[in-house]
Amino acid sequence: MGIVKDRGNRGGYGRAALGALGLLLAAAAWGGPVERAEAYRARGELRAAVIELKNALAENPDDAAARLLLGRVYVEAGDGPSAEKELRRAQVLGRSREEVLPWLARALLMQRRFEELLAEVDPAAAQAPAVRAELHAMRASALLALGRTDEAEAALARGREADGGSRHVRMVEVALWLRRGERDRAWEAVQALTREDAEDVAAWILRGDVAMARRDWREAESAYDEAIRRRQRPDLLFKRALLRIQRGALEEARADIDALRRLAPRHPAAPYAEGLWQFQQRRFAEAQTALEEALKSAPDYVPAQFYLGVTHLMQGQDRQAEEYLSRVLRRVPGSQPARKLLGLLYVRQGRHADAVAAVRPVVEAAPGDAAAQQILGAALLGLGRTDEGIEALEKAVEADPDSAQARLRLGLSLLATGEREEGTAALEQAVELDPKGGAADVVLTLAHLRAGETDKAMAAAERLRARSPERALGWNLTGLVHAAAGRTEEARAAFTKALALAPGDPTAAHNLAAMALREGDAARARSLYQAVLEAHPQHLRTRLALAELDAREGRVEEARKALEEMVAQRPEALAPRVALARFHLRRGDAAEGLNVLRRAPETIRDDPAYLRALGEMELAAGQAEAAVKTYEALARMLERSAAARRLLAGAALRAGDTERAHEALLEAARLAPADAGLARELVALEIRLGRWEEARRHIAGLTAKEPTRWLGRLLEGDLHLARGRHDEAVAAYRAVLEHAPDAFEAARGIVRAEQAAGRVEGAVEAARAWLGRHPDDQRMALVLAEVYLTGGRREEARASYERLLERYPDDPILLNNLAYLYEQEDLGRALEFARRAYERAPRAVAVADTYGWLLLRSGRVREAEPLLERAAAALPDNPSVAYHYAALLARTGRKPRAVEYLRTALAGGGDFPEREAARRLLDELEWRPAEGGR
Repeated sequence: MGIVKDRGNRGGYGRAALGALGLLLAAAAWGGPVERAEAYRARGELRAAVIELKNALAENPDDAAARLLLGRVYVEAGDGPSAEKELRRAQVLGRSREEVLPWLARALLMQRRFEELLAEVDPAAAQAPAVRAELHAMRASALLALGRTDEAEAALARGREADGGSRHVRMVEVALWLRRGERDRAWEAVQALTREDAEDVAAWILRGDVAMARRDWREAESAYDEAIRRRQRPDLLFKRALLRIQRGALEEARADIDALRRLAPRHPAAPYAEGLWQFQQRRFAEAQTALEEALKSAPDYVPAQFYLGVTHLMQGQDRQAEEYLSRVLRRVPGSQPARKLLGLLYVRQGRHADAVAAVRPVVEAAPGDAAAQQILGAALLGLGRTDEGIEALEKAVEADPDSAQARLRLGLSLLATGEREEGTAALEQAVELDPKGGAADVVLTLAHLRAGETDKAMAAAERLRARSPERALGWNLTGLVHAAAGRTEEARAAFTKALALAPGDPTAAHNLAAMALREGDAARARSLYQAVLEAHPQHLRTRLALAELDAREGRVEEARKALEEMVAQRPEALAPRVALARFHLRRGDAAEGLNVLRRAPETIRDDPAYLRALGEMELAAGQAEAAVKTYEALARMLERSAAARRLLAGAALRAGDTERAHEALLEAARLAPADAGLARELVALEIRLGRWEEARRHIAGLTAKEPTRWLGRLLEGDLHLARGRHDEAVAAYRAVLEHAPDAFEAARGIVRAEQAAGRVEGAVEAARAWLGRHPDDQRMALVLAEVYLTGGRREEARASYERLLERYPDDPILLNNLAYLYEQEDLGRALEFARRAYERAPRAVAVADTYGWLLLRSGRVREAEPLLERAAAALPDNPSVAYHYAALLARTGRKPRAVEYLRTALAGGGDFPEREAARRLLDELEWRPAEGGR
């Protein structure tokens, strides 16, 4: 029997087969299964051919000819594993090695088993020159796939020596030229191949591949169409689906993927194509599921690993993204896309040294890669190597002067280094270069917002709206600016417009839902969230928001089940796990919250966000020493993060290690010298430790430099206030306000100083003066309510808190303080306020104390006991808490312990609202002392 070539739907028949097609069709009507299979194969109906051959083999399993033909049909159908099985069986049954090897080589190529092919396929085993040439071509294909280009070229030379006209050799030559970048030469050659034999499926496939390399999508799709018209194979449908996804023809790509699944339901290409199709539409959760399915069948498939890494990156799942992108680099160390994405990930995590290591090889290999230069610049800036970083970003702009993204990042970097004018100019250039992109507009708007420049922020948002009136983005930015300026109704209108333009838009819907919740309209918030899920069924943030809403409305079981379902579906996703842990924390079960986090898979335990949440939960569970270790690990991971050291300082203070806290705050201040909150924490700690001179030295360092001078004066006021120098504190705060009339911290400082000096009316006047200039500032409204409360002006305090409660109906502080204010006049109403406060903040000790006290006064002693006991243990030096617990002890017959707590409460000498009541209760208990007790 002669050796045949793969010639599309003609297989090995040659031109005579087409001429005899009518005879074959006639034979199919009366011939046996093998004859019918040949007829089906000639027509390209490969599934029917497989069925006929399986029928033949069911009758005669040792039919070597049927086995060989079935193996060839499987090759033509793109099923490498099945083809290999049948071809090896055919050889065992007696078919010659020369007959089997060309088809077996194809089957091994399909499975990417290149080393096995090289070990097993020996052209010397073939007698016919055409077969030897074909086998040399198969070896060249394997060598090319392994990157051994010189050896592949040598194999092709041997193939030409065997048969100078071999189409197999010519086709692999085209692949070699593509590898070398000789695309025009490859294109001319492949056009000749399809002209010479328009029925050769393999030539049409190759033509499509060359067109893809030339970025000629239309020509590539046309070539794949020709191949599929002649032979509908899974690999061909897969190629065309990928092409259609790439050019955005998603409906046509969907049809190819569905056809692929029908043709080969278990083919590993189907879930990979599905994953890319979902990815293209930014449905990252669905893309992740499909790509994970693809890797189950082909765990070493690098493209699936790459896109799965990108999918995790887009979902903020940094640890998993790092794992998959690192796998890509282990297989393909020179992968520039993987290196750039890893560099971007490391920059986002604050791991700037790792980012430099990842992306430096890309910059060295391709200095004109603007994206790589941008990432390198950001990483160098993060390491404090400012000049090198900005130099890299400038190179990015030089490499691609029309890149809005490069100018955007340069602008961000200049802003970060304090060069606001240059940074803003770069951002403006980015907007000009990419007027419809939106990214630079977003950054520019937010930069102006952070600087308090709401007018400029609004101008940037309006420019985007004018350029792209059909996009929701501009209206969302407008809404954010209005919200930042306190213009609630204007913000609502903007977000509503965004939602009309893009139904289900998460940004608009979440902002409107937040407004609805502040106004007490939970039903409206729920409908907004549900609208998002109709458009984006797996939108994680929205699913979490709905679970949070269930918890707030008392549907605790529904919330718990929803969170547990999200964790079970996506065990490696961090956000649902943290939300479930915090759910348990809010229910007063910090230990279970900690267990939820500690059950996290190893893949996310090095994620900085995981460590932050773990430390928070350890502190809530009373494990401060463990939290210190957790935050130390976080600080080591984020070597340039002031925030990580700030967390470490807080944990160290909770653990009683003030020196470690002091050390961490000093490190943080060095990393973020202009951070006002951090500087205040450091000065406050120096004051707490009695280190007046150190505090003064920190303040002097700030006041000596222009950018931080007024921060220094603000902290100077804090120092005076801490030392009881009230007038000096007021003077320092007033100096700050003269320079910055909108400095809320300074205005609040004046109120606190007047209050500490016992000048209640002065505190009230200062707060009212601020509210006269800033009538919508709820922060100062709360401060004023507290001044009324502590100053004994109960009616004014109650009115202030009730006005605030209209806007913030779920605020536990407002509810708690109203419970206190209504205690004497309306115990039932007070108890209701306290219950609501406790439901929203069960961990807050002051809230638990208020609720417990009102339960006790209402005669609900058993409910009150655990709350008051917990408050007394947590606040042993608070006289009001001690009095409340003493009253409980007295009510339950434990009078000696009640006396002990009352004496402690009264021993301090300071004033507290229940001092007289505590004195009366003590007199009563000592006049009639009880025996025993617990």
